[in-house]
Amino acid sequence: MNRISLLQKILLSFTAVLLFSCDKDFNTVGSDLVGEENYTLEKYVGQTLEAYNKATGGVQTNNLPVNLLGVMNNTTFGETKAHFVSEVQLASAAPTIGDNPVIDSVWVYVPYFATQTGTDDNGVRLYELDSVYGKDNKFSLKVFESKYQLRTFDPANGGDAQKYFSDEKNLVENNKGTLQLNDGPPNQNTQFYFNNLETILYKLDADGNYLNSAGQIIDNNDVGNRVVLERFAPGVWLDLNKAFFQNKILNASSDKLLNNNAFKEYFRGLYFQVESVEGKTAMAMLDFSKAKINIRYKADASAGSTSRVRKSIVLNLTGTTVNFLENSFALPSESGDERLYLKGGQGSFSYIDLFNKTELEDLRAKVEANKWLINEANLTFYVDKQAMQNVAYEPQRIYLYDMKNNKVLIDYNYDPTTNSYFPKMSKVVIGGLVERETSGDKKAIKYKLRLTQYVNNLIKKDSSNVRVGLVVTEDINNVKSAYLKNPFVMSDPMSPVGTSYNVKFLPVASVINPLGTVLHGTNSADVDKRLKLEIYYTKPKE
Repeated sequence: MNRISLLQKILLSFTAVLLFSCDKDFNTVGSDLVGEENYTLEKYVGQTLEAYNKATGGVQTNNLPVNLLGVMNNTTFGETKAHFVSEVQLASAAPTIGDNPVIDSVWVYVPYFATQTGTDDNGVRLYELDSVYGKDNKFSLKVFESKYQLRTFDPANGGDAQKYFSDEKNLVENNKGTLQLNDGPPNQNTQFYFNNLETILYKLDADGNYLNSAGQIIDNNDVGNRVVLERFAPGVWLDLNKAFFQNKILNASSDKLLNNNAFKEYFRGLYFQVESVEGKTAMAMLDFSKAKINIRYKADASAGSTSRVRKSIVLNLTGTTVNFLENSFALPSESGDERLYLKGGQGSFSYIDLFNKTELEDLRAKVEANKWLINEANLTFYVDKQAMQNVAYEPQRIYLYDMKNNKVLIDYNYDPTTNSYFPKMSKVVIGGLVERETSGDKKAIKYKLRLTQYVNNLIKKDSSNVRVGLVVTEDINNVKSAYLKNPFVMSDPMSPVGTSYNVKFLPVASVINPLGTVLHGTNSADVDKRLKLEIYYTKPKE
């Protein structure tokens, strides 16, 4: 997001200072050991650097750490629609419903990532939203019963963990209920939008009358004397169809509610379906594991009693979950010579060859013969501003990894920097953080990634020269992987002819990021903005 809180600004300033300090340390590696006056600092620019684009196709999206919901739309990356389906589980098994139950209200609540910034004169808490794109823009949100049984294990593959992919929406779309469950006001369905207002519930009696602090019934308009029962930070709040849940839950036979194994077979889940309204962007990252369905109802106080009591049943959106992503983005080119296209979710990534075999052997010989000490190696990626001029939201970070072996580069493990207040700002030495303009729309300028230890090992220790992958990332601390639906074969340019390997994975942190960027490639028309590999080294003075 382009807007950041005061706390984040402070942390970013701290990070900038820390990064400067790290730069200083990196640029003086070795000099204190041998005497600065005997060495000169020079730069080597890679000669055979090549980068390519690759579309991801379908990506594994079940049980992600966070999920996307909404619509992202721009001229560069097209339209992305993020739907969501989840199993539903009882918060407490075998609930005692009571006699003659009648629902008062039923709603689902999914909290946003939000930080409280203050309180207004009426005691209402104020919030700033995080990971919400297109606040106040509207889209259509419909909730249906899912009749598709999501599995934990795959019986077709020997009981391995079940995989669901981003492009498998029809599994649920063709097996959903016909009744739209969120049948409240338009701002909860056809004109839904993300807002930063808290939701307040007040104390009521069994007949739904507002009560004051003395437990007395007050006029509905006497807002000042209402008693706050519960406050909810900003989130998705949808009133749901009472008749459906009356029949499905309160009127269900006890064996259906005995435990969650029986319940998941009986009530297989909820499906959140989105559609664009006026082609605008409105998307959020959500932690559905914190979502609740609350069914509030009245039942007889006891068998044969004429008095009624208020009760509730809570359902969780936990178990197996899947994000479905519909994307109109088509990768313009896989060559990557002029532009690199990084798109999160079901999108695209790049892979990079740092050296060809001849250059690497020549560089190894020079380092050995001339006693070079490598201080720093980095890749600098400039943003193609023309391609990104109409894109409102740009990635905060990009990430480089060993694509062949599906693991972090050694520099990741050598980077000790952490940030307990803003974890996504950890690992600042390896970089990848966006550098933005300081005024106006604060558009992205460039990203720099350090791979000093990797290049050092490659040259000095004769380690393997592998292709590295480049993706947008949502969380630098999450280095887990998601399966590609369609793995592909990658030739190995540094090995004997005919050597290849399968690429099966993509970083999860890229899958959960809805954003994209376009970077200048190695043969960009703008020579000064071309992708470069720069290696800084010291050598003895002649």
